[in-house]
Amino acid sequence: MGLVDELGSGVRNIHKYGKAYFGYEPQILEEDIFKIIFMTDKMDNERINERINERITSELNKNEKLIIKFLQENNTVSNKEAVKITKLSPAQVRRIFIILKEKGLIIQKGEGRNRHYILRI
Repeated sequence: MGLVDELGSGVRNIHKYGKAYFGYEPQILEEDIFKIIFMTDKMDNERINERINERITSELNKNEKLIIKFLQENNTVSNKEAVKITKLSPAQVRRIFIILKEKGLIIQKGEGRNRHYILRI
């Protein structure tokens, strides 16, 4: 039985998804302790970031993507701006902000009329 089988699902998932994120099979070294090595280089960093962004945005609906794209280009968004870009009601936009906060993608700054949102990543 190999180390991956003995350590369970956590290491299996690291092994399984390592290639998807980094483009290489992770290397698992067994010694007194074990190490998992992910091979990357600077050229691959852009590809890794693209894959992470693809995975994040694939789980978002059209309006959530619009807000995230706006944030990537402008660094901040208010309720009023989000209403304009999504063409939704203020209540619908607030619900989208709640969802994006729960997903850990944005952070709320300020309160009331000074409230705006920034990317967490």
